[in-house]
Amino acid sequence: MPRRSRLSALLTAMALFGCADPTGPDRGDPAQYVTSLGFFCSVWTLPASAPTLGLFDIVLQGHREGPSDAHVLRIVRLGGTIVHRFNVNQVRAILPFRSVPGLASIAFQVSGVPNALNTDLRLSIGFREAGGGGFIAQLGGQVRTTSAGGLAFSAVVPDAAVPTLRRDPRTTFIELPVIACVSGTTGERSSCPIRRQRHSPAMHTIR
Repeated sequence: MPRRSRLSALLTAMALFGCADPTGPDRGDPAQYVTSLGFFCSVWTLPASAPTLGLFDIVLQGHREGPSDAHVLRIVRLGGTIVHRFNVNQVRAILPFRSVPGLASIAFQVSGVPNALNTDLRLSIGFREAGGGGFIAQLGGQVRTTSAGGLAFSAVVPDAAVPTLRRDPRTTFIELPVIACVSGTTGERSSCPIRRQRHSPAMHTIR
């Protein structure tokens, strides 16, 4: 049985037989755990006054149309509660602050969520022909910048609109934005997709 199928079967069995909840423990209203702290490019500074739990958007490694079962299971095993699986490679979860560094092997960024009800995504979207900006607006999105002669956009889009964007034959790509990370002392740079937020100045410095 392929690895993905085995993991799917495991999650299903966990749910059916009650040995564990595949979404993690019930922690009530996610709005109780909002935070603006962030972890990305392997940098995490935890203030002494930080609460026990936080609500985080976790941008996962790889290029997928949604989170894998393996990544979801890893988050749950670290004590997380899955709140929302996005239509891109991102998960929203309530997670113990002490567990966040344990996501470094599967996540590019873990950013605090200041508004539990907002599931909009900042995305880069490309089209084969003109008119993409109007299409984004029809789906409830807001274009922030335009490039590539009007064929590429940076936009804030409702997560629920992503499947419609993806199915449209005019769409050429849908990507989370990228930043350059500097690792170690060699100055090596690597691109890591992140979700940039309005509260990005509150995040910790990339180094």
